Amino acid sequence: MSIPPTLDYVAPGSLPEALALLSDHPGALVLAGGHDLIPGMKAGRASPPVLVDLRRIASLHSVAHKRAPGRLWIGAMVTLSEILADQDVRDDLPALQQAADAVGDAQVRNRTTLGGNLASRHPASDMAAVALALEAVVHTARPSGTRAITAAELLGGRETALEPAEIITWVEFPVPEAMTGSAYEKHTNPATCYPICGVAASVMRTSEDTIGECRVAATGVFGRPSRLSEVEAAVEGTVPTGASMRHASRHAGVGVAAVSDLSASGEYRSHLLAVLVERALLRAAQDAGFRFQ
Repeated sequence: MSIPPTLDYVAPGSLPEALALLSDHPGALVLAGGHDLIPGMKAGRASPPVLVDLRRIASLHSVAHKRAPGRLWIGAMVTLSEILADQDVRDDLPALQQAADAVGDAQVRNRTTLGGNLASRHPASDMAAVALALEAVVHTARPSGTRAITAAELLGGRETALEPAEIITWVEFPVPEAMTGSAYEKHTNPATCYPICGVAASVMRTSEDTIGECRVAATGVFGRPSRLSEVEAAVEGTVPTGASMRHASRHAGVGVAAVSDLSASGEYRSHLLAVLVERALLRAAQDAGFRFQ
């Protein structure tokens, strides 16, 4: 690894100050947890003239029910350890806590932030899969004002949806209705702790004991986190059983080649995807109140 070139480091105390710094210094980058950015700088992939550290901006560190009932807002600088310790997240978004618990080790979770993790758009991001399955909305601030971006918009495509002088401020999750469950399953790369395959699922139980809405997303498999619409369509409207979940899992990734690399072949990832889709669906269905013999 190379030593980064000389740069300026600033830790502003307010969001307007941070936005002004990004506007005034083209090429400046935001430092949140730093687990992606700092190694990138050491490897020469990033050479910002200024690092703008968000750690002193108090408004980005809270978890709150905001603006409308049934919406849980998590500040961009909330760490994964704080997500694990938060009772509201535990009660309303079990898949998010399970994914946070699956990331790295305690030291990594103590530094990794939700906003920074999503902003990095890593192709094997645990939190991205959950954000897609739970249909999160990412809120940002920029010099021209604020805006809201769906998780699908932020994570889709090759180019980032964020502008150079734009900061994620909140990640908004719909609080599931009663009789809705969620889960996250992961097969971990033992060397990197990134998922070779990870699957997040959300399942709603109707009054007729069938599956209403179903949302499933995978990470680490296709080059970027992706919704599995074929699986969702196969599950919705059915009475869940172990056999039906196994059948639905066979639709995962149909027609899309899984990534092959030093960690795993595409064939192995495709096998893992079917296994983890079935497990995630069963756990989410059980969390929604379905009972299996």
